[in-house]
Amino acid sequence: MTEKYANGAQSPAGELALLCASPFDWLASEYDRLKWACVRLQATVFDDDLLVSMVTSWLRSDIRLHIAQERDELIPFLMERTESDDDVSAFVERLQKNYSLAEVQVEHLLGFMANKTIVPMALRDDILHLAACERQHLALFSAIGLPLLRLRTPTMELGLLSDRLASGRGWALSSISRQLN
Repeated sequence: MTEKYANGAQSPAGELALLCASPFDWLASEYDRLKWACVRLQATVFDDDLLVSMVTSWLRSDIRLHIAQERDELIPFLMERTESDDDVSAFVERLQKNYSLAEVQVEHLLGFMANKTIVPMALRDDILHLAACERQHLALFSAIGLPLLRLRTPTMELGLLSDRLASGRGWALSSISRQLN
């Protein structure tokens, strides 16, 4: 069963159950899904009939949601738990730079594709570049951010992490977590 929320986010019961049971496994699954969305887009970016709707959906749903989730939920959650010897300043600075560049690129692409049906060829290199940058970003966060989150998140705070991730999607876990427990 899939429910729709006000922000258009889908919340399949399996995703919610995984998020409640293991937010780290859910994040790994979500990052894998995002990586494959980038790969599919890169594989089709030069198709003659690449639809604007497919690209704008990816930009609005996947990219914007991913940036907001990391910037607004994961990074603050991680920073509250880091220790002085973690020295994550360069990592966080790099992530912030990635978010800013991606947001500018997303707005640029959306602006140029407005009122079009087929993606203009002139924008396809930009889309390819953004997808490649997103894959690099996912690899960076998966290699540094996720392991550090696992290390620094006490078991008793896993529910809090799940709640923060769910709220960023417009999902409510309170009723689901009660059913699972």
